[in-house]
Amino acid sequence: MEREKHYGREVWVHRNGASRGFGPRRMKKHLIFSKTGEPGVFAGSMSTPSYLVCGRDENESTFFSLNHGAGKSKKAADEAPKTKTALKRQMKESRVKLYNAKSKGVVYQASGYYKDIEKVVEAAKEYKMAVPVVKMRPVAVLMA
Repeated sequence: MEREKHYGREVWVHRNGASRGFGPRRMKKHLIFSKTGEPGVFAGSMSTPSYLVCGRDENESTFFSLNHGAGKSKKAADEAPKTKTALKRQMKESRVKLYNAKSKGVVYQASGYYKDIEKVVEAAKEYKMAVPVVKMRPVAVLMA
């Protein structure tokens, strides 16, 4: 929880499941972020891209909050793997190495259980929340 100034008032802001992404005007004292906005990451799934993004000045209605990424889908896609064998096959087809996939819940980290990261990025652009800077494709996943 942080104390910030919004709409001319000092308020406490708690971002649960989100991070701060101030636009360039709010970062005017920072050498780099005053030009780009504050950076954030929109994480995809184990086999889908993630994005480095920068906050925008127009995002004041969310108190300059950015989601952490794709987020879980309310209902799993039919093609989502249901077994570790199916998950390992999907990861191999995606050319992503999967290490230490021992937990029972590892299959629920597959892309079919998450929202489409491309749609999430498009929505963030459309609603002027963030600007995508770099698209990163996974090459390996290490499960804890």
